[in-house]
Amino acid sequence: MDHSPTDASFESPPFERNISRSKQAACIACRRSKIKCRRNEGELRCEKCQQNGAECIVPDYHVGRRKGVKNKRRGLEKAVYQVEQALANAKAPQESAELQRLVDQSRRLQSETGTEWSDEIPHETAIPGTSTNELDDAENPLQLLARASDLHVPSTKPTEQTNKSDDPRQVKWYFAPVRAKLDTGDDIDPVDLGLASPEEADMLFRYFFHNLSHTRWGLDPIVHTVPFVRSQSAFLFTSIMAASALFVPSAAALCKRLAKHCKFLANRAMTQRFRSVEIILAFLINIPWMFPGEQSADDETCLYLGTAITISIDICLDKVIVPSGNFDGNLNSRLPRSDCIDDKRALYMDGFSGVDPSSEWSKRLLRRRERTWLALWNLERGVCLARGRRYACPVTPLIQNCDSWHISNIADCHDGSVTSMVVLRRDLQKLVDSVRSRCDNFRIIDVESEVAESMKRTIEDFFDQWMSMWSISLGGGHQNNLPPYVKILVTHTILSTYCMVINHPTAPTKVKNVFHSEALSAALKVMRTAVRGESELESMPNNTAIMISFAACFALKLSSGPLHPSIKDLIMETADMLQRIGATSSHRQGASVLYGKYLQEVLKHSTFKIAPANTNQDPNLTNVFSTNVSESHMQLAPGSSEPLQFSAMSDEQILNAINETGIDMNLQMADASIDDLAGLDWLGWIDPSQISI
Repeated sequence: MDHSPTDASFESPPFERNISRSKQAACIACRRSKIKCRRNEGELRCEKCQQNGAECIVPDYHVGRRKGVKNKRRGLEKAVYQVEQALANAKAPQESAELQRLVDQSRRLQSETGTEWSDEIPHETAIPGTSTNELDDAENPLQLLARASDLHVPSTKPTEQTNKSDDPRQVKWYFAPVRAKLDTGDDIDPVDLGLASPEEADMLFRYFFHNLSHTRWGLDPIVHTVPFVRSQSAFLFTSIMAASALFVPSAAALCKRLAKHCKFLANRAMTQRFRSVEIILAFLINIPWMFPGEQSADDETCLYLGTAITISIDICLDKVIVPSGNFDGNLNSRLPRSDCIDDKRALYMDGFSGVDPSSEWSKRLLRRRERTWLALWNLERGVCLARGRRYACPVTPLIQNCDSWHISNIADCHDGSVTSMVVLRRDLQKLVDSVRSRCDNFRIIDVESEVAESMKRTIEDFFDQWMSMWSISLGGGHQNNLPPYVKILVTHTILSTYCMVINHPTAPTKVKNVFHSEALSAALKVMRTAVRGESELESMPNNTAIMISFAACFALKLSSGPLHPSIKDLIMETADMLQRIGATSSHRQGASVLYGKYLQEVLKHSTFKIAPANTNQDPNLTNVFSTNVSESHMQLAPGSSEPLQFSAMSDEQILNAINETGIDMNLQMADASIDDLAGLDWLGWIDPSQISI
């Protein structure tokens, strides 16, 4: 069949038409419409532009990136970029100086010529069998330098042949010794953020060390200055200022800003695993005056404590530093190596590897580690005693051998206080075990009254010996007149001791009677000390308020006969005191306000029951807060028509009043007799349906 020339040209093979079209870029109009640009060979305009009568503008043809190329840079721009990447990953500054000079020179030349790097080297068709890298290297000396820099910097991208984990340096980095991870930076520093001025920071730091450091041990004013703390931890820097602003009447707005930022930094430290000695101290400083949550179960005290303990063990605060002048010289030889840490390694962990270990500054830095662990251990024990929680912080060799730690020429004025309380709470368990063992070994032939007196004397001697040794360090002088805050801690420890043995299963009846009398006496002394020392307890921590509230509920639980109205009056005084302290200053909103209101509600619903002389009723069924006899018909006190004023009585007068009145054992409930720390759930003594807070 014959074909005309026109038909022959029209019926050209399809692959030829595709080749011609594949080399023709689409016009701008078709690109905008996202349609295929169709044009016949030799035509200046495509079909769409012909239909619209528009000018057909075709941009310069660009083949795009070649196969295997992973970036858009070409020519000199690509070379400079590779050199910059090598500089960023270089670990030796002296090796990268020449590279930096060449990059700066290239940048300067480009800015002077005003041309784009991508246009300086025109695209050339690749020669078959020749790699593009070889062409670039041959034509660009700077490209050769970039290729050479790749030899010194390991690739951070995994390939099929080599895995990143196979790099020996990666393995060494992963198993590198633990070091402090500081939470510092302009983006979180409260002064840089404008939350506080440098002048306010200085003022709040002075206020803290003058008015609050006696209730929150762990800091050294010589070490923890504003510049040092600011360079080590934004969390601690903010926490100290926030704690001080809480008690400054004119700093309500400042306190609110700092408290919010402090909460943010606490969460940030936990989620991003920051770790340092100062971060631990920040958690400790936040605990005493923490704002209460919606419920008591929302209190984050134990969360902060757990985090602080974890960080402390991570950075080896629990280990004894060797060599150390704070302990017996023979201690190092008696301890296993696993319980010790070299002084140089401790400094390295904290980021002070350049400090001379023999200098005074180094000794203060190392002592701050030991002080932090002692303060943390002491606080954790106090919180557990007050709340009935089991201990989580272990008794380490540092705790076991700290009796003379406070004796040092670089000691802080509060080092004696923290050491004394650590020793008291450390040895408390030995005392409890001794009393329980004596009860377990009681024989029928033994005289109960003598055994009871012996156990009472054992407990009294323990605390008297401790008091005689540590009274001066605690600020009580030779007359044992302890400050109210410390006296509450000590008396509450006595109360806790009796609580842990008060109804031991093997204890004889007279022993239980003695324990009940001594426990009630200790509970009344705690409240009396708090009421009398209100003026010195304005910065009372939340944990102390919990101790006082526990003593009040415990006393109400054991109150009997004529003493009941007198005890209720003392509890009412205590409740009022707690509310006043929690509202000082006006923006404090302390947790003690809630505990004061709680005690008032307890008193509203508490009435007294006289149990029959002979009853076989299960003590578990006895309800202290039910009423059978009106209090108005009861004798208020022996030989008196008015309640006793316990807040004005001495220790001996309180104990005599209790012994003269006696305690009816039939009034005791099983859940009021605490055998171990887990039984101190005193908030559970009250029926929630009766509370209307």
